[in-house]
Amino acid sequence: MVINSNTEVLSILRHLEIEYGLWSVGQFVSGEVKFEKFSKRRKILKDSKYEIKGDIEISHLSQIISKYPERPVKFGHDEVGLIPSGLKLYQLDDYIEKNKKDHLVSNTKTVIDLINNIQNFEELDWALRLYKKRRSNFTQEEIQKIRKIAQEKIKFLDKEKIVKLFG
Repeated sequence: MVINSNTEVLSILRHLEIEYGLWSVGQFVSGEVKFEKFSKRRKILKDSKYEIKGDIEISHLSQIISKYPERPVKFGHDEVGLIPSGLKLYQLDDYIEKNKKDHLVSNTKTVIDLINNIQNFEELDWALRLYKKRRSNFTQEEIQKIRKIAQEKIKFLDKEKIVKLFG
């Protein structure tokens, strides 16, 4: 996929989901990508076009679509959870193959990682979606652990609401 400063962020996300099975968590630029807004985006986009292909690092994609560069969008895959940002797209298949046996542990770790980084309601919404999608795979002990961490880390909600949300 070739993108430029007029490419819709949603079309980039759709492409990554279809071609690579990636989902994402975080705050995105709304509408079209604006490469000139942040210096990291300008460095990534050397020409007026940018091609999403195998040798692209996940971190570059994250910088292009993140609303706030200091809190970049994170990418994940259903079989392994969150993907390391330094990984290149062509390395995804090998990474998934090596790490999918730890997937159940990774599900819990992914939800905990998301909860540890929640700073606003949008990030809470993403963490809840992932938690609810994966909850049937969790043991009662893991659910209790997730609930406890949520109570400690999510400061903008009272403990009763957290118990209801992660109940």
